[in-house]
Amino acid sequence: MADSLTDLLQKLGKLDRPDILDRVEGLDARFVVLRHSLDDATVTAAVGEANGFFVVAMSAWGDALAKIDNAIREIL
Repeated sequence: MADSLTDLLQKLGKLDRPDILDRVEGLDARFVVLRHSLDDATVTAAVGEANGFFVVAMSAWGDALAKIDNAIREIL
C-alpha cells in the first residue's frame, strides 16, 4: 500500500484527474479490506502491544488517505 501511495504522489503532476481519483479510491478500498482483517483478528496477550501499534498505524493511514483524497479533489 505504501508503494502505491508513493507512486501516486510521484506521478501526481503527470496523471489525469480520472486516473488520480481511481488510484485514491483503490487505496481506500485496500485500506478497508486491511482494516476489516484487523478488526476480525483474535489478539492474544503476547501480541497485544504490537496489535495496538498496528491499530494506531491503520487509523493513521485511514486519516491520511482521507486528507489526501480531499486535498486532491480540491486541487483538481
